[in-house]
Amino acid sequence: MTSPRVLLVLLAAVAAISAQNNPVFKKFEYKHSFRAPNLAQRDGSIPFWIVSGDAIASGEQLRLAPSMRSRKGIAWNKRAFVESENFQVDIALKIGGQGRVGADGLGIWYTSQLGALGPVFGANDFW
Repeated sequence: MTSPRVLLVLLAAVAAISAQNNPVFKKFEYKHSFRAPNLAQRDGSIPFWIVSGDAIASGEQLRLAPSMRSRKGIAWNKRAFVESENFQVDIALKIGGQGRVGADGLGIWYTSQLGALGPVFGANDFW
């Protein structure tokens, strides 16, 4: 009978060989990303993105909604993601306010079409 330790070593060896034969390439897709500094242009727009509703873009951040209830803002990428069938999303969020109860929620959508400002966390309620 094979011990679990030997089985794990064999699985690790098979995984290492498989990874060598099928390497994962990471590429930063700048047309599908944004980050500070110099996030927004002088007119408040973000290159390759549509920002609307109560959303405010500045040089350092994208504020989707002010610290008040029933406010909504959206940011949609203007370009379809056709660079690859496989992708990874890295998101860093900072959610804050001035101690008041605010914000109704947050949604992150991956769709085949651009959304519009709507009632479901700022986006459409029908796709």
